[in-house]
Amino acid sequence: MTTIQYKRTNKIVFSVIIVTLLLLCYGFIASLSSTDVLDGGNDNSLRYIPIVIAVIGIGASIIFFVKKSDSRICAIVMIASALATHLADLSVTSSTYSFVYGFPILIASMAYLNIKLIRMTNVTIMVINVIYIIRMFDMIGGGTKFLDMVYVEVSGIALAV
Repeated sequence: MTTIQYKRTNKIVFSVIIVTLLLLCYGFIASLSSTDVLDGGNDNSLRYIPIVIAVIGIGASIIFFVKKSDSRICAIVMIASALATHLADLSVTSSTYSFVYGFPILIASMAYLNIKLIRMTNVTIMVINVIYIIRMFDMIGGGTKFLDMVYVEVSGIALAV
């Protein structure tokens, strides 16, 4: 891609990534406040790690977009920060549908028309989702609810491939 093409594509991807990261932050804060109410204020500092990663990802995306919006490094930083935040989300959350945040990241990586970046993003999202499925199996403990979640998640991943 040329620098003009990167500048145009980064402008679109930046908006997608920032909206996705802000929605993830909102979800983190909402889950923290609901957990605090349910747990009676039980303070587990590990629950704050996804918010810190999301804020760092937003900051890095903004800095690289402002300074290097016409380069490939901006694209890689934005996609990597979104993937790191998605990993942090699925590592901590107990929501059944948090895997959905991977789709805007995958679609954003497709905007660059770079097969290597698309494959890297897709493989990373698949590995994150497999870890999430294993974690949810321990939390839910099998049964129809777990199988329904796995069917939806595997179908979504298959459609994205």
